[in-house]
Amino acid sequence: MGNSLEITDDFRKLAENINVNYKGSSFNPFKFHKNQNGVQVPVYFIGAPGLFTAIIATFISVLFMIMFKLNISFWVWLIVLLISAFLLRIGMKIDKARQIRYFCNDLLIRSYNFMTKYNESFDESLLIEINNQLGEILKFIEDEIIVKQRSIVENLINKKGA
Repeated sequence: MGNSLEITDDFRKLAENINVNYKGSSFNPFKFHKNQNGVQVPVYFIGAPGLFTAIIATFISVLFMIMFKLNISFWVWLIVLLISAFLLRIGMKIDKARQIRYFCNDLLIRSYNFMTKYNESFDESLLIEINNQLGEILKFIEDEIIVKQRSIVENLINKKGA
């Protein structure tokens, strides 16, 4: 048999809290699956327009229609266009932040589930997958809990020579 993987209490609480808060969501436009070598792999579209961009674009369209009907002057159109570009940029940034949050939450829950599976089966390929997922999370956010858990996983990988 192999060595069991220590899951820190902070990591467990974080994963369980995220799993409770995001469980059962019927609308998750940021996650799709593709078949890769017989395995369903999640695909994320980070940076694509989302809900906030759609709301802002709708608001701007309505505003333009009103301005067109009222024959507003050129300078007002120019100011509104500049403000619209700024608002659309803010909407895109809000959508990107939400998508990164969903992406990291999903990876954290998946890595926690893999950790519990590893402690049941001691399959060394799960350790590599856990390490890769925690590394992917750390590309976007810096959290001491995740850094600590990843160091535990890396130590176990080095100990086993996987």
